[in-house]
Amino acid sequence: MAVGVLGVVAPVVVTIFALAHARTRVDTSGLDAAVSGRDHSAHVRAAWAGVGVAVAAGALQYGTHELVFTWSVKTVVGVLGLLGVAAVAPVLLPRATWVMGAGLPSVVLARALLCAAFYGGITYVPLFLAGQRGASLQVAGLALAVGAVGWAVGAWYQGHDAMHLPRHRLVEIGGLVLTFGLIWLSVVAWANLPAWLSVLALLLAGLAMGGGVTTTTILALELSPVEEHGEASSSIQLADVLGSVLGIAGATAAFAAAHDPGQDNALFGAIFLGLALVAAVVVPAGQRIRT
Repeated sequence: MAVGVLGVVAPVVVTIFALAHARTRVDTSGLDAAVSGRDHSAHVRAAWAGVGVAVAAGALQYGTHELVFTWSVKTVVGVLGLLGVAAVAPVLLPRATWVMGAGLPSVVLARALLCAAFYGGITYVPLFLAGQRGASLQVAGLALAVGAVGWAVGAWYQGHDAMHLPRHRLVEIGGLVLTFGLIWLSVVAWANLPAWLSVLALLLAGLAMGGGVTTTTILALELSPVEEHGEASSSIQLADVLGSVLGIAGATAAFAAAHDPGQDNALFGAIFLGLALVAAVVVPAGQRIRT
């Protein structure tokens, strides 16, 4: 018991001391004077918009979580949730996000697209491996762990400025690598290739997210005045959530519409290919970050 407690407490203590040491090396003298330019009414509008988008996203998830497509009250709720997200989300995101505006709007859009493509795909990998290919849950979980390793490597790489291209290029490359990873998953499904080949796709997807998603956080702060860092960070977090919800909801709707137990190779291939097209849009978004 004592060893177990020590194993939990020791990393926490080490982390606290490491953060305290890092704090002494960061110049925050310019942060104290930074004040948000929003007035009280703007904050109130943003708060109500946040409530609205949370309710809409919840309705979308509620209406699309089943794996059988039928017109029902849940389906109507899901459609209304999608419309609510489309109507309210722009209030909370930088202007011109949906039309790939230059700079910060394209950073936020790239983040949403990366999350939509990745989480939409990764959610269905275990179902593909276990349900369609007969792999054990342990094997499916191990495949996802490879993706996590790729994410860690990508995040480590982007953290070393001297080793890589300008950051907006990392976003482009992340979108491109994620596209190839999802296309490879699609080929494995469509061509009925051995399931273990999915591991390569998950490694590529993890690398793309570790390099691309982490970079968008840094770019959002670099492209925003200090007094707007809070808004930029909120936009990035919202892009995370909305991208994930929309990606998973879209994949779930496609699966529910065409699911045929034991005969879903083509369906999984189509889902992964569709998500690859979503990831491909990250490439031009990355180019717009620079312009």
